Amino acid sequence: MICSVCGVNKATKLCDYIVGQVESVKQTLNETCDESLCVSCSLHIGGDYDFCPDHAETIKKELLMYGGASIEDNFKVPLAK
Repeated sequence: MICSVCGVNKATKLCDYIVGQVESVKQTLNETCDESLCVSCSLHIGGDYDFCPDHAETIKKELLMYGGASIEDNFKVPLAK
């Protein structure tokens, strides 16, 4: 699979931004963006979270709007790109 952002590199990640929820019989599941991403085009935030450029920008704006802090301050880890 090729990265949907650059169209060049091999996609090894999917965007983890929650875009909705799906109700199943026993639980509510998060539905994520799942845009295919290469390492260069994804924004990695600690743990196992990767975001496409559009959703990375959304997250940055939300964090600044609600907390006045940077992503690094909220996740307590340095960002890797």
